[in-house]
Amino acid sequence: MTGQVLVVTAGAGGIGSAVAHRFRSRGWQVVIVDRDAGRGRAVAGGCDGLFVHTDATTMAGCQEYVEATLTRHGTLDLLHLNVGVLAGTAVGDGFDPQAYQSMMRTNVDSVVFGVQAAYAPMRAHGGGAVLVTASTTGVRPSPDALYSASKHAVVGLARSLAGPLGQVNIRINALCPGAVDTPMLADRRDALVRAGVGLVTPEEVAAAAEQAHATGRTGEAWIVNAGHPVAPHPFTEVVIAGEERISR
Repeated sequence: MTGQVLVVTAGAGGIGSAVAHRFRSRGWQVVIVDRDAGRGRAVAGGCDGLFVHTDATTMAGCQEYVEATLTRHGTLDLLHLNVGVLAGTAVGDGFDPQAYQSMMRTNVDSVVFGVQAAYAPMRAHGGGAVLVTASTTGVRPSPDALYSASKHAVVGLARSLAGPLGQVNIRINALCPGAVDTPMLADRRDALVRAGVGLVTPEEVAAAAEQAHATGRTGEAWIVNAGHPVAPHPFTEVVIAGEERISR
């Protein structure tokens, strides 16, 4: 896979940076996308890569990083859609609709727009792959109900798009890590540790990303939990009369 091209959105963060460095160590060309210009350029510099300073939660921003990648490298082999934030609100007293909508734009729109922006170039070059950072809360209930809803949406997108994208040789998978030891969890890290929750390192998520991509599989939700092997979530198959076989 030496010389292939990886784009990582939110590439300045813990997971994005770890993924970029791991793939670069395998000989990939790396493109870092982030709104944080200082950190983004630093990560890109450490990977001898290209930095694109744009907002990956908008259609225009996604088109910008895809076009910049094609201008530099002529192709895009793997797009890691890694943008994400916690909800900052919950249903009930104190519900903040603006915080909710902002989270959904960040966690869900960035995936829809990213896939849309990459679709035509990948198809034109014979195919490609998309990897989406979701969460274990995308396959189970969570106290962070609205965040969980956004990650269920992301997992559902990856699984539902696998068929249509596969027709043009594009694979798509979701990475579902548990609690990852990054600044996003800084305010609750100590509580998680006291509760005995195992924290996943960004480097472990990066290794899982490499593993998931290398399998050649599509439509999977790869569970990344501390102390456990990386494996796709075993969804239950549901057969509906007169329709294609689907899973829940």
